Amino acid sequence: MLKKKITQCIIILILTIFIFLGMSFKVSKMTPYVNLININIIILIISSNIFLLFINFNNRILKGLADLISFSAISYLSLCIIFGFIVIPSNVSQSSMYPTLENNDQVLVYHLNYIPKINDVVVIKVSDQNYPNIPKNNDLETSNFLDSFYVKRIYGIPGDEVSFTKSDESSNIFKLFINGVEVLSPLSSPYFINLSQKELLESQLINNLIPMEKYFVLGDNPELSLDSRSFGLVSKSDIIGTVVFKLWNFEVIK
Repeated sequence: MLKKKITQCIIILILTIFIFLGMSFKVSKMTPYVNLININIIILIISSNIFLLFINFNNRILKGLADLISFSAISYLSLCIIFGFIVIPSNVSQSSMYPTLENNDQVLVYHLNYIPKINDVVVIKVSDQNYPNIPKNNDLETSNFLDSFYVKRIYGIPGDEVSFTKSDESSNIFKLFINGVEVLSPLSSPYFINLSQKELLESQLINNLIPMEKYFVLGDNPELSLDSRSFGLVSKSDIIGTVVFKLWNFEVIK
């Protein structure tokens, strides 16, 4: 019984160390979820389990209660690590990523030191300060988390060339090209931009190339997506993580 208690205490201490290291090194950008880790509860968990370590329960019910407390503590700390620093479940509340993601889809977002890659479906933190060109009170997007977050797909990474071609000679509507290839949605629909959107993007490009630490993102639903066409390139620091799994129908996001 004593050996079991010691093992449980060691596991709790190891999990607690991982939590404090994760918070100290800020391995996750999901600040709202990391803030849900309650230090007071963790201290209470450690204290109660150390206290239980020195009590020899002869009553079977009390032994079971002590085991339940230790199991609950280990479960809580494990969930803090998983959801605070590795993945989080989230609800999609928009249609800009249709057909890849639909309104009310439940997804898992991986965010542990995530490095953005081409074609990844990512979660982006946006604000009026960082992206002043986002239309106010738009109905195309809604918040997924505790702040304003958009879900988009990465179409261009640093060093990629972005170019534009008129859809026809008589209009100021342009098609998008990245590295000389026309950008198409998963359903093969083209992406169009107007003259002001083109000028915004050109002002952020360097010799038509995406600069370092910047990414070009689009929604999979060209007609209903508020994306880089409207608010420009996004910063790497604002890309929180990538959507890796759709729950309920158990679908890997590609």
